[in-house]
Amino acid sequence: FSPANPEVGRVVRSELEGLPVVNARETKRFVNLFRLYAIIGARRRLQGYESATLREAATLAALAVRWPDVVGMAGPDLLTALRDAPALADLAPKLRLGHLDSGRLQVLSDFLKAEPHSLSPGALALLVG
Repeated sequence: FSPANPEVGRVVRSELEGLPVVNARETKRFVNLFRLYAIIGARRRLQGYESATLREAATLAALAVRWPDVVGMAGPDLLTALRDAPALADLAPKLRLGHLDSGRLQVLSDFLKAEPHSLSPGALALLVG
């Protein structure tokens, strides 16, 4: 899981470019979370479970850095609903996301809908144990 690994370096650089504000603290937090999710994902796959790929580990780390309040209560149903929702204004009260302004909620939804950020059920399982 070293940056010397070309795939790790590519995934990390790609996700860091998408962060709205990149400072040393956020970069370190992202890299540490990425490594944690990637290692847990690899161990779970070795045990025969579906889990996060390197790309999905980067997406989970970006979610945790950009929307820590959502990730703290997120589960597969919440993130899937945000990804698939046609109208977020109707969805926010049902998901108890009233604390998020509509612009921030839309950015999160767009992030989840973007192709490189799709998450498998195995990756989502890392958020809920």
